[in-house]
Amino acid sequence: MPNSSGPGITHKERDPSVTGANPSASAARASALFRENTLLRVLARSNQAVIRARAEHELLGEATRLLAEDAGYDLVCVLGPLHWGGPLECLASSGHDEGYLEQLMRGGGVSVRSHGPAGATLRSGQPTVLHNLAARQSPRPWRVEAVRRGFQSILALPLREGRGRDGAVFGTLVLHARDAGLLCQDSVRLLEDLAANLSHGVWALRMRERQRRMKAELRKHAQATENSPVSILITDSDARIEYVNPSFTRLTGYAPEEVVGQNPRVLSSGHTPQEVFRELWTTLRAGRTWQGTVQNRRKDGQLIWERQIISPLKGNDGRISHFVAVREDITESKRAESAIRLRERALESTANGILISDLRLRDNPIIYVNPAFERITGYSRDEVVGRNGRFLVRDDKDQPGLEEIRKALRARREAHAVIRNYRKDGTLFWNELFVAPVLEDDGSVHYMVSVINDVTERKRYQAELEQRTHYDALTGLPNRNLLADRLRQALLYARRSGRFVALLNVDVDRFQIINESLGHAAGDQLLRSVADRLTSALRGFDTVARMSGDEFNVVLTELRNTRDAELLTAELQDALTPSFSVTGQDVFLSVSIGYSVFPDDGDVSEDLVRRAGLAMHEAKRAGGGMIKRYSERSEPRHLDRLTLESDLQHALEREELRLFLQPQVDVDTGRLTGAEALLRWEHPTRGLVSPMHFIPLAEEVGLIIPMGRWVLQTVARQLAHWQQQGLPVVPVAVNISARQFLHQELVEDVRSMLEEHGILPGLLELELTESLMAHNPEVAVQILRELKAMGVRLALDDFGTGYSSLAHLKRFPIDTLKVDQSFMRQVTRDEDDAAIVTATIRMAHSLGLNVVAEGVEQESQRQYLAQQQCDYAQGYYFGKPMPLEAFSALLAGQGDGPNP
Repeated sequence: MPNSSGPGITHKERDPSVTGANPSASAARASALFRENTLLRVLARSNQAVIRARAEHELLGEATRLLAEDAGYDLVCVLGPLHWGGPLECLASSGHDEGYLEQLMRGGGVSVRSHGPAGATLRSGQPTVLHNLAARQSPRPWRVEAVRRGFQSILALPLREGRGRDGAVFGTLVLHARDAGLLCQDSVRLLEDLAANLSHGVWALRMRERQRRMKAELRKHAQATENSPVSILITDSDARIEYVNPSFTRLTGYAPEEVVGQNPRVLSSGHTPQEVFRELWTTLRAGRTWQGTVQNRRKDGQLIWERQIISPLKGNDGRISHFVAVREDITESKRAESAIRLRERALESTANGILISDLRLRDNPIIYVNPAFERITGYSRDEVVGRNGRFLVRDDKDQPGLEEIRKALRARREAHAVIRNYRKDGTLFWNELFVAPVLEDDGSVHYMVSVINDVTERKRYQAELEQRTHYDALTGLPNRNLLADRLRQALLYARRSGRFVALLNVDVDRFQIINESLGHAAGDQLLRSVADRLTSALRGFDTVARMSGDEFNVVLTELRNTRDAELLTAELQDALTPSFSVTGQDVFLSVSIGYSVFPDDGDVSEDLVRRAGLAMHEAKRAGGGMIKRYSERSEPRHLDRLTLESDLQHALEREELRLFLQPQVDVDTGRLTGAEALLRWEHPTRGLVSPMHFIPLAEEVGLIIPMGRWVLQTVARQLAHWQQQGLPVVPVAVNISARQFLHQELVEDVRSMLEEHGILPGLLELELTESLMAHNPEVAVQILRELKAMGVRLALDDFGTGYSSLAHLKRFPIDTLKVDQSFMRQVTRDEDDAAIVTATIRMAHSLGLNVVAEGVEQESQRQYLAQQQCDYAQGYYFGKPMPLEAFSALLAGQGDGPNP
């Protein structure tokens, strides 16, 4: 309220009730005590109102009502400026107004700059109290009106932002009393406390209301941000992080609660030049978007390269209120030129196209597209707004992914699919599409957000990798990987149908002489011609594969008996009898063929392959140009197998099993980084039995699960022993068989073993094969996730030799990919093996996996792996499998480790 400009405006002016106005001092004290108790009760109730109130008007109304009705003040009001320097408005009031406030407001006599108590308090931020209003001679309208209504005293208290006394004043609590004793010094002190609590309550409600409005404003785009595969970070104007999306967590390793409230420099690596940041802030302060590349550090310490697009957001007042950063991981693009080309388009601006459709309107028209959408599709915003997004598929409507998207739109739910889309110029691009509904407060869905990710290059790369992984580069025939899969499928079908399967090993006689005589180019031409002849001679459902050099394998299926195998093999040999034209010369060939037949000569792929190879070598030894079928007489092992099976039944109880460890080392430094546990059987009379002999036998007779448990327990005890001895412990990898992996107690076995021996889960790595997990991928994923949740590391063993599927590989939560030793033998001499190894390493790194190469036996192989940035390796070159005692000594020496 306004007041006179005289010297009487002070909260220190004494209350007449304590200066002799009352004749009885005891009565005055009693009256003061009563007023104090009353105010204390009002203070308590107002505090409860602060806690309960859900809106500002509710809190202010309750506070003024308590002061008027319970504390006895004649008129209580809360005033606040519409804008600084302008007139005040009444936010709440209680008591005997009698038109007093309306009179003053209409006359414009109350403002921040007025001379009354309200204006003085708003300007100074200090309480203002006036007594004996009738005795003052000020002609101010507010005083005249107050005296006319019998008010003797007025108190104005500041209302501040926050709880402290340093916050800005946003209003004033004004109390009018006809009894001057109601505004004595003690009462003023309690009322100051009440005003402070009320300030905090009002400010908290205003902040809550402001946050609600901000959330409502952001809600429309929240789903797009949450589903974006790129990292998005939002800070306030002081660069304090307010929000990060799930991709930020995946990229940096930081959970939202670890970074919210922090400055983004928590990610700084210290390697980005300061000039970059100076340019960044100069650009942002000018209200422009900044784009650039910085090097940051993940939570685990790993350095990452990021392409960042940071844009300022302005509030209603025109000032910058927030910054939005879109951060794209470009680490891999720094490592490979092909990946750089793939990333360049995604880094021009926002990497993903975003469009928003209005589901309330007919045909769900597009109402918004971002610049990335225009860049990806070639369509401008004006050309697509108002249209349904189906125009991007043109006439290519028969796609499985499209039906999933349609169902999601009808059900108002999230969906993800990879579909074919077409740009404005008609070219096809693969779109990894995410759609998500935007939920309103009442649960209804008005908008659908679609996130477009152009994965055309990734699809091409995957197709190329699939081609290299499964087909021979020279002849175009399936390679050993695809042959193994075809043979596996053929055996599965044969078991169900009762048919026979034959595996042929075809070797070109004297090919090396032809190759050296006519040259390697001629040799390659001849091999392609042989491949064509073999393919032409086969039935459509048979398979011919080039294994290596001049060796081919053939799978004959749908055989009624072994006679069919004999006849077809002879026809195949006859097809190769006519001469071949090579560089203008006629070349005549002979081939040696060995074959084995399922089920007579073996019931698993490995046995058929090995026995066909034995038969081929017998044909070679017989002079070449011959056909030989595998014969048991050349390998009389049946009786020996029965004896071995009986001995194996007692191997555990007799403690004949031994655990050997083969070192794993850093390819670049040779530093010992881990070991693979290899099981050996120390037979009392046979000596060390190869696992190739007794592991399949253990699988067949049901001993593989207890043997697997024994290996896990032995590894755990050894790790615990190393820890107790103070040795530099390294992780140990344990191979898990198919039956052990699918056994219902595997997860619990691993958990109890870790707890029993008190070892860190990260010191245990479980190795599994591709084919093991591919038989039932859903079950495999569940088991792997449970193991991963414990902290156990997971490795995919013998990659590329079994059922290879990039789709499955992405789903499995593995840490390490192991390159099979079969690819390493000729890696420095065979282009196909080299291509497969290189592609495997790059693919694994692109998925964030470590790579271990097995079977390294030469320095040239190690150098090749180092050039391809392979992480780790094992093999005889670094160290043979050794007993636990020898490996413990190796750990103790470390410096004497297996450096090449």
